[in-house]
Amino acid sequence: MPSPGLDKIFHPEARLEFVQAAEYYRSVSPELSRKFVVAFDGLLEHLKQFPETGVQVHPIGVRRLVMKKFPYKIFYIADPDAIFVVAVAHERRHPEYWLHRLNEPGQK
Repeated sequence: MPSPGLDKIFHPEARLEFVQAAEYYRSVSPELSRKFVVAFDGLLEHLKQFPETGVQVHPIGVRRLVMKKFPYKIFYIADPDAIFVVAVAHERRHPEYWLHRLNEPGQK
């Protein structure tokens, strides 16, 4: 079981996807943006406790977890001390658009 202080690390493009989604929801309603951020943070906190929750979708250990109430999927890799968020993907995006991120230097 991972330590309770498990770190969360984002691929730069995944961080941008999260920020863009939050900004989009803010343009619709500040309250909706707040709910998105709270739901996302809650999902990451859940992964800190239960990193194997998501369905494995790639042989190197990439897992997918679907957000409730928002049309996003989180693709991540769980290590003993970190959750590495590979993508924050809208459900309408091509399902494997983020795969190139796994081949970048410093990635798994």
